[in-house]
Amino acid sequence: MRNNNYLFEKDFEVRYEDIDLNCKCKITSILKYLQEIAIMHGEGLGNGVLDLAEKKIAWVLMEWDVQIYKYPSYKSKVNIKTWTNGIEGLYSYRQFELFDERENVIAVATAKWILMDIEKRRPMRIPEELIDVYGYDERKLLPNSNIKLQDTENVDSSFEYKVQKRDIDTNGHVNNVNQVEFILEGLPDGIVIKNMKVVYKNEIKHGEILQISTTKINENEYVSTIKSNKTNCIIKIS
Repeated sequence: MRNNNYLFEKDFEVRYEDIDLNCKCKITSILKYLQEIAIMHGEGLGNGVLDLAEKKIAWVLMEWDVQIYKYPSYKSKVNIKTWTNGIEGLYSYRQFELFDERENVIAVATAKWILMDIEKRRPMRIPEELIDVYGYDERKLLPNSNIKLQDTENVDSSFEYKVQKRDIDTNGHVNNVNQVEFILEGLPDGIVIKNMKVVYKNEIKHGEILQISTTKINENEYVSTIKSNKTNCIIKIS
């Protein structure tokens, strides 16, 4: 792995637990790689999960925009590069670029994060010293994520799910990847996802009863929601 502050990169191997029945990497596994490399970038700069926890703060993901050109196969290597590319108000933006073993770009992604006060459960302004540590590169593979997704009135399918202990991460709520996994359970078999846009609106806690609904917009496009007593997450898949 290599790090020059604003740019960080690491190689991942697609493991058995990462693949689907066709021996291709699952999109949720790709999201886990992206989450992992973002965390490792912070750790390399002295701002890892444990470092931030001592300060009672944590990075919380608000949006994903992921474009897949080719899914890697079992045992293949994936090189991922990531960098922060700016701060706007309370939001920090991060870009990702994924390469296969022949250095072909197989996916790109962007994410929007907030810094959360863990005790108050509220967003906080990102300190200047934290901005200085990460630095930034203005290069954008995708526009900075400011996704506008609307809930749909008509629902084609839905199911209930009670949040389990295994779904909870170090921030005390359901991990972002787990929420995507919930929604994928409601999609028809055989869908090959090329683009996924995700907006996380409200955190989900252990024990909550969720209504997970999916609406087919057209032949290759779906909008899904996760709701408890409010809308927690909206995902558009195409």
